[in-house]
Amino acid sequence: MPVVRKLCACIVLAVAWTLPQQPGPVPAGPPPVELPFDRVKPDATFDLAAVSRIDAAADRVWTLSVPASSLVAIEPGTNVTGAPVALGGSPCGGMAADFGAVWVPLCGDRRLARVDVKTFAVTHSALAGLSAPAGSTTAGVGSIWVLADERGTLLRIDPDNGAAVADVSVPRGSAAVAFGMKAVWVAAPAAGQVVRINAYTNLIDKTVAAGQSPRAIAAGDGAIWVLNEGDGTVVRLDPATNRTAATIDVGRASAGGWIAAGEGSVWVSARGAPLVRIDPRTNRVAQRFAGEAGGPLAVGHRSLWIAVSDAAVWRVDPRFVAALR
Repeated sequence: MPVVRKLCACIVLAVAWTLPQQPGPVPAGPPPVELPFDRVKPDATFDLAAVSRIDAAADRVWTLSVPASSLVAIEPGTNVTGAPVALGGSPCGGMAADFGAVWVPLCGDRRLARVDVKTFAVTHSALAGLSAPAGSTTAGVGSIWVLADERGTLLRIDPDNGAAVADVSVPRGSAAVAFGMKAVWVAAPAAGQVVRINAYTNLIDKTVAAGQSPRAIAAGDGAIWVLNEGDGTVVRLDPATNRTAATIDVGRASAGGWIAAGEGSVWVSARGAPLVRIDPRTNRVAQRFAGEAGGPLAVGHRSLWIAVSDAAVWRVDPRFVAALR
């Protein structure tokens, strides 16, 4: 009998050891550097009104204005802005730059605008069912992906003709989509989840618990980064295991915020919380900036691009930001 008890105890310990461990908040470490946002100095300033989205693509940086229904290109080599490109409809709020064009869903008349990156010519294709106010959009594996409605319809678009070739059902009210690590990732605020979609089969591979109201998502530094506006945290998802690798307390309100990854950092901005820099090597907030600014941001061309007001976008050197003390 004693032998049986000993054997059972060993089995229990072995099972407990193999159960998946859910990581909690990152252990306390050095406190982040707290700085006023006016310590940040731009390399260039662009007078652009009501920027709703920024996308740092391979050729240019693109800014979308929903109120103006227009797109503006910034040449990163010269810091020259082009003339606004009228989209011919009301943008949903998202865009993606790839396949020789910038793609902007127009919710007002259920069309997809294609802006040629060389000629700036605008063409349209019908996109039945498009109604989501966010219209979050990304590109990957030969396709454009658009969150089309509040019911949770993710459309896969053929860039050759602008037509929907497949649709994927994701959680109702899904708010953001991103491509990274050979998969499409969708943030679902009401469900508190991130859905991973196999971009080759159009099937959901995994659903991962992500926190309270995940609203924005980005890919970079070998991870998927999710901004939770419900509790002001950033969750790091490991695409190799489809698990939460870390939960990072931003320490600022993040409702309606934006997140980007690149140049050795993860960047968060929200209205009234202009900038937070996370070090992906430690999964800790390295710097927090205080001020009234805060808006859409992107990383590319060795720069951070951020809307600092309703009338201005800054180009900032990420190394300058990281060196501030």
